[in-house]
Order: sequence, then C-alpha cells, then structure tokens
Amino acid sequence: MILLRSVAPSFLLDPTISPGPDSSWCQALRQKKSLILVCREWYKVSLPLLYEDVCFRRISQLPVFLHTVESAPGELGSLVKRLSIYAFIPDNRYGAATNRYLRRLFDLCPRLTLFGYTSPCDLPPNVLIAPITTTHLVLGETVKFDTLSKLMAQLSIVLESLTFHVTAVDRGFWNTPTQSFPRLHSLLCVISPGTRKHLAALANMWTLPSLCHLTFKIIGNTINWEPRITTHDFVLFCSVHGKNLKSLHFHPEYWWSMSTYCIDIQRVVDVCSSLEHLILHPKTLPLTHPNVKWVDIWLPHVRSSCAEDWKRLYQSVNSQSFPSLVGIRVISNPLSCLFDIPRTIPPGMVNRDDEGFELEFPGIHVKHNYGHLGTIEPTWSDEGVDSGLDDDGDLYIYVSENEDEDEGECSDCNTTASDEDDTLASSTEDGTEGEENDAFFFIDEV
Repeated sequence: MILLRSVAPSFLLDPTISPGPDSSWCQALRQKKSLILVCREWYKVSLPLLYEDVCFRRISQLPVFLHTVESAPGELGSLVKRLSIYAFIPDNRYGAATNRYLRRLFDLCPRLTLFGYTSPCDLPPNVLIAPITTTHLVLGETVKFDTLSKLMAQLSIVLESLTFHVTAVDRGFWNTPTQSFPRLHSLLCVISPGTRKHLAALANMWTLPSLCHLTFKIIGNTINWEPRITTHDFVLFCSVHGKNLKSLHFHPEYWWSMSTYCIDIQRVVDVCSSLEHLILHPKTLPLTHPNVKWVDIWLPHVRSSCAEDWKRLYQSVNSQSFPSLVGIRVISNPLSCLFDIPRTIPPGMVNRDDEGFELEFPGIHVKHNYGHLGTIEPTWSDEGVDSGLDDDGDLYIYVSENEDEDEGECSDCNTTASDEDDTLASSTEDGTEGEENDAFFFIDEV
C-alpha cells in the first residue's frame, strides 16, 4: 500500500499530452523503475506497477518490449493491464510487421483491458488495434469510421467504456445493422463543427441500454463554430440514449477565441431526465434541471473576455434553477487534459472546508478544496529551458530543444527494468501545473 501511494494513479497520467523527460508520465516511470531497484522484496512488489501501464511513442519500442515480455513467459505479460500506441506507423515499411507484433503481444497479455490508439498519424489498413479482452477502448482522430465500425462489431459485447472522435459517416454504412453495447456505461465523443451532424446517424446505429456517463468534447478553433452553437444534433443523440444518463459533460477545448461563442444546452438536458451530475463548458448559457444534484463548471481560459459570462453562469446555479442541488464546484482549466477527472474525483468527496485534500506526485500537484478542484503551480527554476508556462498559468507543455535528450538512450531488454523511452514508452502527460492564485480571482466576487 505504501508503494502504491508513492506513484501517481493512472487517471492522473496521460502519455499523449506532451513530450519530454520532465513530463509527469516520464517522472512516474522513473519513480517505478527506482522502486524495483531498491531490493529483492521491493522488486517483487513494484514490478506490477512498472508493467501495468504501457505506452509506445515510437514504433521501434514495440519489438523491444515484445522481446522483453517473451523473455519471461507468463510473468511480465500477465502484468500488463493498459496499453496505448502513440507512435507513427509507416504503412509501407512497418504496417505488416506491426500487425504481427501486436497479435503476439496481445496473446501474451491476457489481463489487458484498456487499449488506446491515439497516434496523430493515420492508421495503416489491416492493422489489428484491439485485443478481444478490451473493455475500455480509446481511439484518436485518425481512426476512421470504417475501422471504428469493424472494431465495434468485434468488441461491442464486452466494451464498458469508449472514447472516440466522431468522423464522417460514409453513406454506405448508414444501413449497417444496429450494434448493441449491453455493457457500455461510459462514452466520450469528440465533436468538431464538421462532424457533429453524424451524431444522429450514430444514435440510430447503436443501442446503448447501460449508458450512464456521456461526454461531448467540443474541439476545433472556435471561430469555426457559430456564435451560438446549435445543439440540434446533441439533442437527437441524447433523445435516443439519454434517458438513463447520470452524468453529462460538455468538455471545452481551450482556444483564445473561446469568447466568440456560447452554447445553449437546455434542450439537451431536457431529454436527460435522470441526470444527477452536470459538468459544464465555461461558455454555457444559464440553464435549469429538476434532478441534478451536482454541478461542475470549467473555469474559462480567456479570463478577461469570458469572466463576465462565466460569472453569470456560476450565479445562475442555485436552488431555483436546480431544486435538487447539493453542491457546485469549479475546475481549473489546466486539468482539462484529463477528460474524466470530474468523475474520478467526484464533487461529493469534499463537502466542508476541513475535508480538502491534495494529491502530490512528481510533476503533479492536484488540490481539492470545498467547491474548487485545481492544481498547484510548481516553483520554476530561473535557469534552464523555458518552462512553457505563460503569464496566466496555462497548460505547461515541455518541448526539448535537444532531440537526443527527448529520444533518450537505448536500453537493454531485461526483465527487471526497461528504459522509459525504449521499452515502456516515454510518452508523456503535462506537468499538471495550475494555479491557485489569480485564475480564481473572480470567484471571490460571486
């Protein structure tokens, strides 16, 4: 238990956020490697921590890791629970080989339940990208609808959570037989101005009887959205699948042009009668719901131009608009890279001032006070690389000026420790910096 408390939990780590050796992902990986080198007893206890969460940021890491797992049959593979691919896969050279490697690796990892393909590069055709044991699937924007459809046909019976980008639905797939997802309870749809119209097609193609947590992530430069975002497509989707929803989340993508639009979701929540937890985009217009108990609101990114709209939204969340309201919480924008954090750290955990807590790990410092979930800004050295943190304390992204430093040194393939860049994959998360200072300045006035 002590060792578990020394390593950041997986819900605070996302290996795709930012590259660099000082990211929270790499720091957590170095921490795990340090633990297994202390002594033989610590090695036995810490080895599962090292191998349970794997990410490949370069395709060359895949055969190296496969060799490591094969060198200890039945030992290391059974420790892998989550596996993600963020690497570029050149189809003409490595597509077929990648497929072979993944098939072998999936066979060696019987406990693998979460699989992610979030590479910024197109997925080569005919590459198998999900094992049959997958219950949690995360897909990036390069996974097109035809691939998504094939995956759903394979995994729909066992999937419990799905994250995907809504892509253009080819008319040839509109007559696809309805797919049932009897166990799917959590769905995250990434929506752009050009793809939201395909939500209606998906609503009619999928049956989601167990869906209780739904997230719409609004992406794309906000100048491409109309000033008042039309939610007709969201209403169509929720009218089919929203009757059992317990939480509904409109997740923002932070652009400086966020101030140019607003979003009215009243019609969406009207068709979700069982809602208990509502997580609101900072540009949401005031709304009402009879059954919502908890309301989270993301803080705005562009404070100077969005603060007044945000304050109106915050002040509108009261017992008149929400008769069942138990509490309201604001969430700092640096945490927006962790899509599911409003549910993994639910608002009901802190109901009084004296119940607040902090989660502090290398590169991560999250603080939950009564009514506020945020991050603590780190103390930066005056020397060295530019931190990448702007004056407003926005999301820190480390970019190494030295390519060799970012790539790391080559490691050997042993079963005791593997280099973060060549076996367990040095993809990273942000430093989860945030602020407790002026980012919260206008809350005191409401």
